[in-house]
Amino acid sequence: MSSTVHNITKDTIGPVSDLMFAPWVKELKLEWLEVEKGRVLARLRRQPKLCHFSPGRPDFADSSSMSGQVLMAAIDTVFSMAIATGDAVSRGTISQNNNFVSAANTESLLLEAKVQRFGKAIAIGETIVTDEASGRLVCHATSTFAMNPPEKAK
Repeated sequence: MSSTVHNITKDTIGPVSDLMFAPWVKELKLEWLEVEKGRVLARLRRQPKLCHFSPGRPDFADSSSMSGQVLMAAIDTVFSMAIATGDAVSRGTISQNNNFVSAANTESLLLEAKVQRFGKAIAIGETIVTDEASGRLVCHATSTFAMNPPEKAK
């Protein structure tokens, strides 16, 4: 696999994510459900280590919500993969704005990242995070990424 990452598919997203992300990101154990140009759908399952923790209450992680810090990392990761479905190579995140609407106190979340514009210098889009069981909105995020032009991706 080359050092550039673009035009990924459902068949290549697993190996590409293994190549791209740090070990702690891989510990999120995101499940890649759907992949098409400009869109990725992933699942994030609840794990105690991803939840709020209180040293005074070690059992708290078993009943608390998934941490916002975890959700922000998962959103950036899934949107990164949506960017990688395009023809150009990302140079990284410029901005991410997260609007947390409700607690992530569920067994699993769905994260759907959609690129709304693949530009020459930037790409923009959104990620919607919902409770998989109920469809309840948990977070709406917008992201902007710096891009290399498609001709530099070859």
